[in-house]
Amino acid sequence: MKFTHAWANIAKENLNLKAALFITSACVLLLGFATARLALKEPLVIERSCYSKNISLANSKPNLNEMNVFIEIALEQRFNSETVITEGYLSLEEKNNKKSEQSVLEKKSISQFLIVRKIDYLNSEVIVEADRLYSVQKVRSSFPIKLKLKLESKTRTATNPYGLILVKTQEIKKRSENVKK
Repeated sequence: MKFTHAWANIAKENLNLKAALFITSACVLLLGFATARLALKEPLVIERSCYSKNISLANSKPNLNEMNVFIEIALEQRFNSETVITEGYLSLEEKNNKKSEQSVLEKKSISQFLIVRKIDYLNSEVIVEADRLYSVQKVRSSFPIKLKLKLESKTRTATNPYGLILVKTQEIKKRSENVKK
C-alpha cells in the first residue's frame, strides 16, 4: 500500500467520523429538548374505575371562586365560637388570637359568629365586609365589621385543598372626625 492511499483512507475515515459525531450531537440535542419539553408538561392522570377516563388537573394557583370559599371557611374558623380549627387554614398567630378572644368571650358567656357579606380584592389586599353576631343566651346583636386579610399560598393538602393560609386579619376601623366649631 502506498503512502498516499493510506493517507487518503485516514482522511476519508476522519471525515466519516466527523459526520457521525455531528449527526450524533444533533440527535442528543434534539432528544434533550424533547425530553425537557415532555418533562415540563402536565402529567396525564387516568382514573381507574369501571371505565377509564382522563382527569383534568387543577391549576396549582387558586382561582377566584376557590379564594372566596377559602376566605369564608377561614373566617368562620377564626371568629365563630363553635367552629373547631382545621389544621392548615390559620397561621399560628391567628390561632392564638382566636384562643385569647374566645377565652374572654367565654368568661362573659358570649358566643360570636361572623357572616361574610362582600369580598373585594384590591391589588394584593383582600377587604372583607361582614356582620359580627354576638349572642348572650337569647339576646343577639349584629355589628358590621370590615377586615383586611393577608393570605399566603402553600401546597394543597387533603385537609386544605385550597392551597392558601390566613396569615393575618386586621379590623379596619372608621376614623371619626370630630370637628370643633
